[in-house]
Amino acid sequence: MKRRIIRKILINILWIMGIVCIISLFIKNKTDEIFLKKSEEADKFHSYYNTLVKWMELIQNNQKIADYFKKEDVIAIYGMGTIGEFISSELLKNNRNVICGIDKNIAGKNMKTGLKIYSIEDCQNIKIDYIIISIPYLADEIVPMLNKDNSLRIVTIDEVIDTLLMR
Repeated sequence: MKRRIIRKILINILWIMGIVCIISLFIKNKTDEIFLKKSEEADKFHSYYNTLVKWMELIQNNQKIADYFKKEDVIAIYGMGTIGEFISSELLKNNRNVICGIDKNIAGKNMKTGLKIYSIEDCQNIKIDYIIISIPYLADEIVPMLNKDNSLRIVTIDEVIDTLLMR
């Protein structure tokens, strides 16, 4: 009789321990997911911060990103978020030939710049000399999608700024 009671108690303890293990694994996985997402967000904003700091240094040196391009260059900008809008605004103010934006999430017109926004697929037949990637930390993913035949000159905004700062 005592053995049965002890056996039932042990079985119940094992069930409880199993449930606790499953719950703790679930919580650990969720915690890892949250940490990874926050880490990726931190990397993203750190990249934006570095770009803007270098851009400010460029401005303090009385240089503009427009200095990188010739007036006759036909330019498109990939990534029409805030930094893409800043790039297009500066280039347009300095009489550079920015013809469109490219973005996988937007179609239509950009409200701030008035530029036509194309998807990657829709811009394939447009004559473009340069594409500026406004999202440098994603360039490794973006370049193969944009430059399928290796005929385009693609630069990140960081490459443009770094080149100008070295002059």
